[in-house]
Amino acid sequence: MRRIDALAAPLSPGRALDVGCGEGADSLWLAQQGWRVTGVDIAQSALSKTRAHAAVAPGGTLLIVGHDASDVGHASAHKNHLAKLMFNSDDVLAAIVSEDLVVDYAGSRKREAPPAEGSEFMHDVVVMATRAK
Repeated sequence: MRRIDALAAPLSPGRALDVGCGEGADSLWLAQQGWRVTGVDIAQSALSKTRAHAAVAPGGTLLIVGHDASDVGHASAHKNHLAKLMFNSDDVLAAIVSEDLVVDYAGSRKREAPPAEGSEFMHDVVVMATRAK
């Protein structure tokens, strides 16, 4: 079971924004479960887009899962040019601080499956927050 499956499976389907969707595997899984999904690949403005477009409905849940910035940077030989495009849970929390959300989880989680060949991404940033009804 992928991490997104375990976190999203108990939630009632609604709208989802998959920031940094890459090839869209998580977006596809969410859509198959009845979610209305918007997938965008990561870019410099990913967090601002999340904040501007997430518009979490009353009773809704914001779930952000993405490559953890700690896997890229000066100690990593892989895709160093992407380091300034990556984010961590503190970045996400700062972007949603004014959104009146209750943060259920915010942190970095080690991936259970080994990284894809040629990838050094071993951790995901996960932030899950809800809006009161």
